[in-house]
Amino acid sequence: MKLYQINKSMYPQSVEQDWQLSLMSGDAVLLMEVGVLRGLTQQSMLTQLIEKGVTLYFREHDLTANGLSVPFGEAISDPQWVDLTTQYDKIVSW
Repeated sequence: MKLYQINKSMYPQSVEQDWQLSLMSGDAVLLMEVGVLRGLTQQSMLTQLIEKGVTLYFREHDLTANGLSVPFGEAISDPQWVDLTTQYDKIVSW
């Protein structure tokens, strides 16, 4: 199982395809920094990932800094983020 850490609101199309297509059921995505904006701009894609069996997390600090709330997935604190990294075999930062 892998934890993907996404910190940008958009990557070049080839990178977007690479990270999205490499996700499997049981993996997780943590949206952080400006990556949390995907919760507003890419809800359809994120919902598809959840339907695929991918767990979706948002870094709480970044949501607060951007005045956002989570419409789906789970908001996590920094200590929860640290715990999360110990639960996955691999951490992939995009």
